Amino acid sequence: MSSHSGVIFASLGSGLGEITYLSLTPFFGRNAISAWSSGTGGAGVIGALSYAGLTEPKLANLSPKAALLVMLVVPVIFASA
Repeated sequence: MSSHSGVIFASLGSGLGEITYLSLTPFFGRNAISAWSSGTGGAGVIGALSYAGLTEPKLANLSPKAALLVMLVVPVIFASA
């Protein structure tokens, strides 16, 4: 059940952030929505490919847990920037 609640809370948080961002777009330039949608789509593709590469036996051969821990470097870099 805890994994289900994690997915539920992550989805709620993501949806809340998306609604908040989209409601603020009139205060930004015309390219705000295009940049946001491109970044969101790119993040999904890059994240999935990164995970696939890290867990692929012929590439990095990491366990799923280790792959996710490696991928946690990205939010830390964003937070420090």
